[in-house]
Amino acid sequence: MASLTLIEEIEELSPDLRDEAYDRASEWLATSQSQEVLQRVIAVLKKIRDNPSAEMQSEDATEPLPNIKCDLNQEKLKTERELIRQALAKVGGRLTQAASLLGMSYQGLAYIIERRHKDLLKDRTPIRRRSPKK
Repeated sequence: MASLTLIEEIEELSPDLRDEAYDRASEWLATSQSQEVLQRVIAVLKKIRDNPSAEMQSEDATEPLPNIKCDLNQEKLKTERELIRQALAKVGGRLTQAASLLGMSYQGLAYIIERRHKDLLKDRTPIRRRSPKK
């Protein structure tokens, strides 16, 4: 909770410290039963995503990138998958409620799971088809 609060309250965190705090918070709070905590983690992730380099100083921007191969799309998919997995676990696999926690539509979440994260299909409740009205 301290790591999560650190990111929420201190705007001038260095990107490295902010990322480390987020990693720790998401790891430690992954099994939390509190919807409020999950919503806070999601809000912090949105804050980081919306303003990824606000704290970066001009001298930091000129430093070379480390020699670590990193596929940004793969990292985004991993983060997306983990948030969806946590939301589904939190609400017992109910897609409508998980979508609400993640701030998206049921259809949007269903599409993401079916197209990008097929392994999460087992974590959601079965699809119930409605019988046609006469």
